[in-house]
Amino acid sequence: MASNTTTDIFKPFAQLDAAQTTEFIDDTVKYLKGHKVPFLKKFYEAFGANARSIVPSRDLLVDLIQMSLRRTTSSSTLDVFKQSVASFIEQSAAGAEFDPKSLEVIAAAVFARREELAKVLTELVFRQSQDSYLLDYNFNIETTLASDSFSKVNEQFLILELFLAHSGDQEEGKQIRRVIVEMNIDEARAFVSKLKEIEKVRNSVAICIQC
Repeated sequence: MASNTTTDIFKPFAQLDAAQTTEFIDDTVKYLKGHKVPFLKKFYEAFGANARSIVPSRDLLVDLIQMSLRRTTSSSTLDVFKQSVASFIEQSAAGAEFDPKSLEVIAAAVFARREELAKVLTELVFRQSQDSYLLDYNFNIETTLASDSFSKVNEQFLILELFLAHSGDQEEGKQIRRVIVEMNIDEARAFVSKLKEIEKVRNSVAICIQC
C-alpha cells in the first residue's frame, strides 16, 4: 500500500476549481519556458493556505505532462490522454485518489497544448545543458512490443543518453553528468529540427568569420 506522503501529494489539486487548475497549468508551462512565476504568492489561498503543497504539486504536474506526452502521439485522442494521465497517477501512488474533475481539466489542457509542450520540453534539455559541453552520447530506438493500449503496440521511442561536463570543470572525470532523454516520434522530430537550426546558425557564424 502506498504511504500517506505519496498518496497525499495528489489531494491539493482537488482544492482548485477548473479556472484555477487551468491557470496553474499555464503558469507551469511558463515555468518550463524559463519564466519566473510567483507560485507561492499566486496560489497560496487556492491551495488552502498550505504553501508546502504548491511546489510539489507543480513538480508533480511537470512529471505528469512529460509522461502523458511520452505515452501518446500527435494522433492520440483526448480519451487516450485521459487514460495516460490516469495511468501515471496509478503508477505513482497505488490506491491514490485523484479528483476526476481535475483529471479532466489537466488532460484537456495537455491535449490542447501537446505540440507546444513537446517543443518546450525539448528546449528544456538544451537550457539545462547551456553551461555544459558534450563528452559523448549514445542512442537507441526502442519499440513497444506489449501495452495495455493497442495503439501503443509497435510504437517507437528514441532513447538518447548524453554525457556532459560543466564548462568550468578542470578535471572532467569528476563532474560528468549523465542525462537520459526518452522521446516519442513527435518529440524526436522536434529535437532533430532544433539540432538542424543550431547547425545553420553555426555555419552562418563560420562563414561570417571567414569573410
